[in-house]
Amino acid sequence: MNKGLSIILPVKPPEPYLEQLKKDIEEKIFYLNIPHEIIVQTEKGLTNAVCLGVQNSHYDLILVMDADGSHNPLYMVTMWGLITYHGYDMVLGSKNVRGSKDISPFHRRLISLCIRDLARIMLGLEVGDPLAGFVMAKREYFDRLLPTQDYKFVLQLLCMKPNTYEIPIIFEERKAGKSKAQLSTGIRAIQQIFHLKLKQMQGKYN
Repeated sequence: MNKGLSIILPVKPPEPYLEQLKKDIEEKIFYLNIPHEIIVQTEKGLTNAVCLGVQNSHYDLILVMDADGSHNPLYMVTMWGLITYHGYDMVLGSKNVRGSKDISPFHRRLISLCIRDLARIMLGLEVGDPLAGFVMAKREYFDRLLPTQDYKFVLQLLCMKPNTYEIPIIFEERKAGKSKAQLSTGIRAIQQIFHLKLKQMQGKYN
């Protein structure tokens, strides 16, 4: 596998900030001076879109981030360094560790808090933000992702027990357009947690 970084942007079109984000990524990737590619996936279901993006990618490190501007691409420089020089398998951009900040509406933060706690307890996860959508990891973990219509693909990755580090991020407001998150997204996340727990009990992630 080629050394470099594949950046996957799962998108529900139309996403008005996408082109600006791609420009921002190109500016920040300059600091890494590594081969890279930006892959835009528009398929339904976040995990499914990520899996297809991995299939279309060519490098040994994978980064997934939101395409609405809520994830600052500058953080990927730190993420890359932690994996490349410090031996971590995966780095999460966390909204729930010291130094982080989430400026989402209160009701969304409250729902996320409840689901995060449920995931940590049921799946035995020790990270602060198991629902993170901003993640860089070695390709070997992304290659094991199973395509589903679920939104919280990081839960699958964490069940594989990678050596994980969390960096605090400022989760910003989307730069353009309207949020596509719905109540059904939270309900499906809870269903996914129970589904993954069953797989754990069956030894699927041993």
